[in-house]
Amino acid sequence: MNIKALIKSLLHRRFATFLLILQLALTLGLVVNSSIMALDTNAQMKRKLGFDKDELLIVQLLPTSGAFRDEDFYRSVLHQDIAKLSALPGVTSVSQLNQLPIQWGGWNGSVIKRDEPEKLLENRQLNFVPYYFSSNNIFETLGLHLVEGRLFDEASPQMRDQETPSTIITQSLARELFGNESAIGQEINAGFVVGIVSDFVTMPGNPEEKQYAVFYNEDLAIPDIPQNYLLRVAPEKLQTTANLLEDALLSVHPERDILEVFSMVQHHQEFYQEDNGLVGLFTILCVLMLIVTAISSFAHAQFHVFRQRRLIGIRRALGATRKDILFYVMAEHWLITLLGSVLGVAVMLAINIGLSGQIDISKPNVLLYLAAFVIVFVSGSLSTWFPAWRTSLIPPVIATRTV
Repeated sequence: MNIKALIKSLLHRRFATFLLILQLALTLGLVVNSSIMALDTNAQMKRKLGFDKDELLIVQLLPTSGAFRDEDFYRSVLHQDIAKLSALPGVTSVSQLNQLPIQWGGWNGSVIKRDEPEKLLENRQLNFVPYYFSSNNIFETLGLHLVEGRLFDEASPQMRDQETPSTIITQSLARELFGNESAIGQEINAGFVVGIVSDFVTMPGNPEEKQYAVFYNEDLAIPDIPQNYLLRVAPEKLQTTANLLEDALLSVHPERDILEVFSMVQHHQEFYQEDNGLVGLFTILCVLMLIVTAISSFAHAQFHVFRQRRLIGIRRALGATRKDILFYVMAEHWLITLLGSVLGVAVMLAINIGLSGQIDISKPNVLLYLAAFVIVFVSGSLSTWFPAWRTSLIPPVIATRTV
């Protein structure tokens, strides 16, 4: 096959050829980055959370009575709620919690050793550590394990406004602040560390080694913000228990709005709903680009039927076989695909860099690019085959006719 002849033929249609090359490059870039986004989202959703999401129910409510502005009254109702919910069938543990795992924002603050403020600059995640105000049994409810020290003492809750409250922190936070030194008994700006528990996913966007959290043993009694109850329930009783929650809570005190009842599995899925939606959008764009590129490849190959009939006839008259003509047209497309794949590397990187400024996305790799190239190559070759086959049917006698 004469490469120079192929290039010369393409240059005769340089504008159409350039558009097809650009389409191929854009398609490759979109396919690769869409695949990366889908794989990233799937990996995040399958990531181990560090707690038993399949056994957790959440109910969110908001007081509507002015009586709840009395903190003592509010806490008395809270304790009655927990007792009532604990008696429901299948419930093994109930805790109140100011915010949920697997979320962005919320009750966050900086956490440092008092004598090391520079840590906040070295590790920016230390500026956004979730603060959890919860019942003393929250670790049992979530299914977290005690790594070192002790858990909270039920008889003596530690309020956040105390001068030196007791705190429990996650293992990764202890490692970040104290290295190989024990964190137990150490003072941080949040209080004294009395215990260390296993890591769990607080902010999914953070690396596994930076899932920081600080726990206080405090029953929050703030009437203007939603109250969360977290229930650990036998999996087969989840739906039955969920149906009983509203009546159980309103029987304790009716002047409250039950905002929502949902499982931790639903909470987990909803957190990634936007990511899945973005993946779906890019997938649709990829399919459309593949279709448009296939149609363009088909139209480009049709040129041989309508514009090069006499030239093809001359080649047939000079001894070219139908197989030679078929291969010639296909080789033109393969050369265009090769050129598009070279430009596609730059387009792929440009799209990836652009997306990385808006979302967390992994870098492209060779295997994904090769897989995308194969998809584009096969779809383009299939769309080109029919016009190439029609071109091969041009008889030698066409060379003697006037086009």
